[in-house]
Amino acid sequence: MALGYVAAAAADTRLRAPWSEPLHFHCEVGELGDGKAKRLWGEANIHVVAYEDDHHRYRDVTPADDAVMAYDEAKHLLELLAARTATDGAAWEVALGKVSGRVGAGRLQPGAREILAELARRAGRPISATGELPEVPASERAALSARYPERH
Repeated sequence: MALGYVAAAAADTRLRAPWSEPLHFHCEVGELGDGKAKRLWGEANIHVVAYEDDHHRYRDVTPADDAVMAYDEAKHLLELLAARTATDGAAWEVALGKVSGRVGAGRLQPGAREILAELARRAGRPISATGELPEVPASERAALSARYPERH
């Protein structure tokens, strides 16, 4: 199961370039692929704030742009985890700052939704009255990515 998460994260990075850094998984004990049960933990940086490009120029990212992309990235990563847990029965503890929650059984549980609600609020995209998480259109994501090239 552990290798499946690592492979899924790597495949996802190839299909959809992350805003900041790709999702990384680490084993608590042992080596991946040794056939033994693993306890994994993962991390992803969802904010850019500023970066140095390939030409050694320092570039600031506007807080509004970073907020939109951080929300979009976090939503994508939590939905990726939820999709995997629907088939393998794993559960994940997730946290952002002091807010924490779980992703398991193919869905975002209340704390995980609270994380996304806070990020959506910061991005100026509040959750609907029905609890629907807002989408960031692919065209907007592409435009923001193009505005900040060479950020990886």
